[in-house]
Amino acid sequence: MKLSKIFSLIFLSAAFSTYAFDIESLENDPDFIWLKDDSLTETISNSVMPARSISPDAALSALIAANAPVILGCNLYLRTNPLNTRLITTLPTFLIFHSNFKDYCKFYRLYLFYNQTAMMYFTKKCPFIKSYLAIDNKNLLDVIMSSDLGIPSNLPDILSLFKNIKIEERKLGLMFQYLKNWNKTSFEIDLPFLYQERNFILTESEIADIKASNAFPSGESNKVEESAIRKHVVADLIGFSDLKLKLGQQFVNNPCTIIIGGLELYVPTAFALKKGLVGSNFSNDTEQPTLNVTELIDLFVNGPTQEAIDFALDLLSKAADRLAAMTIQSELGDNKHFSLDAWAEGRFEFSDIFHINTYGNIKYTFPKKEIRYFLVKKDPCSPCFTNEKYEADLDSENQALIQCDLNFLEQQAINTLFPSGLNTNVKPGFSAEFALTFHVTTQLWHIALGYDIWAKQHEKLTILDCNPSQFNLPIARAPQPYQSKIFGRLYKEMSKKRFDFFVGLQGDYTIDSSGIGQDFTAAISFEFNF
Repeated sequence: MKLSKIFSLIFLSAAFSTYAFDIESLENDPDFIWLKDDSLTETISNSVMPARSISPDAALSALIAANAPVILGCNLYLRTNPLNTRLITTLPTFLIFHSNFKDYCKFYRLYLFYNQTAMMYFTKKCPFIKSYLAIDNKNLLDVIMSSDLGIPSNLPDILSLFKNIKIEERKLGLMFQYLKNWNKTSFEIDLPFLYQERNFILTESEIADIKASNAFPSGESNKVEESAIRKHVVADLIGFSDLKLKLGQQFVNNPCTIIIGGLELYVPTAFALKKGLVGSNFSNDTEQPTLNVTELIDLFVNGPTQEAIDFALDLLSKAADRLAAMTIQSELGDNKHFSLDAWAEGRFEFSDIFHINTYGNIKYTFPKKEIRYFLVKKDPCSPCFTNEKYEADLDSENQALIQCDLNFLEQQAINTLFPSGLNTNVKPGFSAEFALTFHVTTQLWHIALGYDIWAKQHEKLTILDCNPSQFNLPIARAPQPYQSKIFGRLYKEMSKKRFDFFVGLQGDYTIDSSGIGQDFTAAISFEFNF
């Protein structure tokens, strides 16, 4: 049944929802040449669609022939969790050891920093989109290939070119720090201002493989403006991150050992001055669109082909934006969560030029309502996802039942492409950090090398405002993150009469991680000690 091929555009394009192409190249593709077959249009129009209106029976017949019930019984999304990242003020590059400044009344420090994660993790250990979307799933591909969609036999090979899409994150900004000492009490303020960007990315070799595969026609006719593509694959914003307030108290202070402990509060002051500077802002993409399959089929058969394909591509563009909202859209802070931690540090002097610093904290992040994305549970063994059920309904000629079937399949298509954005109570729980640093101090130079380890509890989710039993919660939870880093600092001292001035270079580099990408930080600082 050639009418079923109408849906080949929808199902094929769903696999390439982040890839743009134009109508001319599509119409010239031999696999889609039937779209311009006037005899096909005339035959179908005369048989089932007089007066430009396709019947529900014909629409359901087309879906059955396209194997749509079975395809919609499969999940496109393997996971719906957000990607883990670490708050900029928790990185070891910006860790201040209060015990090293006990002889100063106060100091001001300003950093210019750059932080980059080349590959964020979708799951515990995988940075590739194939662990998030089922574009490399053999069961789904087998179901699609067995349908009467006229799909090219090399579809699995084409999809394999995109399975290693990654997400890259960059942060560029300023960090202001202030420390004040009163006798044995110290107080610190940290406030970052930054530009943050995330984007989907392929390596140069992967892009070359796509071009060499001839998977898509080349030429001027199908070139898309780079700015138009960027709007679907880049999310960025600029503004202030969360404020960190740190209070310390000396408990031990002798010539060789200093022990300080205290509390640390993270205040959710983050706000964006501007979103979507280079890319887009997907934070408002939470609603599911509507889909009328009968109208779509009618458009393809009786309406202008361009209008029908524009309709389908608009739907798939929205599906790509939903993926972007779930993965590359991010906040400058910790999603409006308050955090409180207890911390302690020690300074152990072994000579005038060498000492060791240790630092540790245990932090609790308070629950807060967020928008999270969830898949509606499916039972692929249910009769609702078999062709036989709908063939029997067609034979019954019960128009109310047939319309109910169409409504169900339409909603399944929407649920498959657009996971539901729901109000969710997110409980991040506890996290912990430990750092060990070796310091060498000369008359003008200060050198430090250290190791930092950070881990966070597996978050808990509670769906609000609706029945959570119909949604798949486990795949919506972010993986439990762990990260270990090495870091270093180099300071040059330039003493003045009224203050000490330092220029410093700092950085950290991830050597191991799980559930979170391996990032690095580089910074230059300017410090005034009074």
